[in-house]
Amino acid sequence: MSMKNTSLFLSALLALSTITIAKADEYTTVRTTTISTNGSTFSLPAGRSFVVVDPIAGDVKGVYDPVNRLLNGQPLVSGMIVSDRVTGKLIAVVDASGNLVDISVAPVATTLLDAIDRRRTELNQLLTNALAAGTVTAGQAHALQVELDNLAAAEVLAKQSGQTLTYSQALPIAYNLNVFGSKLVPIIKTEVMPIIGQRIIATNGQIILSDDVTFRRVAMEAKVDAEYGAGHLSADHVSSLKNKLNKVAVQQAKYTKHGELRSSEKAKLDRQLDLAQDSFNKNIAEINAKRARIGIRAD
Repeated sequence: MSMKNTSLFLSALLALSTITIAKADEYTTVRTTTISTNGSTFSLPAGRSFVVVDPIAGDVKGVYDPVNRLLNGQPLVSGMIVSDRVTGKLIAVVDASGNLVDISVAPVATTLLDAIDRRRTELNQLLTNALAAGTVTAGQAHALQVELDNLAAAEVLAKQSGQTLTYSQALPIAYNLNVFGSKLVPIIKTEVMPIIGQRIIATNGQIILSDDVTFRRVAMEAKVDAEYGAGHLSADHVSSLKNKLNKVAVQQAKYTKHGELRSSEKAKLDRQLDLAQDSFNKNIAEINAKRARIGIRAD
């Protein structure tokens, strides 16, 4: 693989919008807790608060007690992930012994690795079926196939060391497969279930648990790309919508520069996202009306 292609594959995996993540609720300060596992030492950042997340469902299971190493008064369950409550950054995974392991060194669970491989195969087949059914043009199918192949190459690249993928390597691949699946939805008219929680996203080379505002914004960006790829939005529509969503991201970054987002500020951002959603719906209706006038089905 050439250095140029390697760079493209890594860019396809990690190039996402710049965002600042914050939680609206207040948090309790805790001291650093050091946990040893497999001869290595892992330390949680001092003065932070943490939550435990199910990476598959994306559910927050509760606030982690790092002093007593408990979740809701109970021992940690293997496979759960610990996230910084303010930044959203996923920090560690719980191993079979109940210890915390840095996600950059923890081998990904076989179940998730198998799910990634199965999903890529499923998406390839869905794309092939869509082309055969005429619901996607040859040009659209080629562009989507290149994108899917790039994701496969990113996994191969990550495995070049000869070791099992770590969580920090596998989760971005799983996230991007989720995003790719969402692009097929307007084409195949069938929902593609995510393989990891939808609130777990990759951005700026990090894996984070997104807050409510970020989750809405990123999901809307994915829908804009998907509908444009399906021919339901024009380039001008996309430019205008992306500009609105970028303004939300910039405003959120200003609001949360100290690590907290007040309810009044969240309400303002939600209103901006509501307006962007209204524009999105109107743009889709506009394109569908034009397609109908020239005899092309709106769906």
